[in-house]
Amino acid sequence: MRINKKIVSGILFLLAGLVVYWFIPLEIPESDTPYGPRLFPQITAIIMVVASLAILIDEALRIRLAKKAGGFSANSVEIRFNPRACAKTLVVFCLMGGYIGLFEVAGFLVSSLVYVLGCQIFFRVGIKRWWYYAVMGVIVLAIYYFFTELLGVSFPGPD
Repeated sequence: MRINKKIVSGILFLLAGLVVYWFIPLEIPESDTPYGPRLFPQITAIIMVVASLAILIDEALRIRLAKKAGGFSANSVEIRFNPRACAKTLVVFCLMGGYIGLFEVAGFLVSSLVYVLGCQIFFRVGIKRWWYYAVMGVIVLAIYYFFTELLGVSFPGPD
């Protein structure tokens, strides 16, 4: 069976963005500050929805042009079961689950540094370039500083 991977990923991320945006008011309490804890998830959900719509529109236009030319989209792929890819997906979900679990216990800074380091090691990013790890550490620190100091948003975790 042939499917178009861009259409499938566009639909999945569109649905994920809508679900996240829908559940934000149910899961995250309102804050007295104008930039409360809902801000980042809302921005992320909106970006997901807009990017997904852009992917879907772009691919729909490509398919339309390809059909006029008598072919099919280059993004159509044959579905095959790949145990190695499934195992990698499972490891990524476990890393994310560990990040979520560690977030409440250790806080944003420690859990994010551990998660980023784990992902870099798993995907073999920066094996021979140590400064990749340093750059990601600085990015995590910058995000933490931006939200805590400039926006006044407090993260869950130990006080």
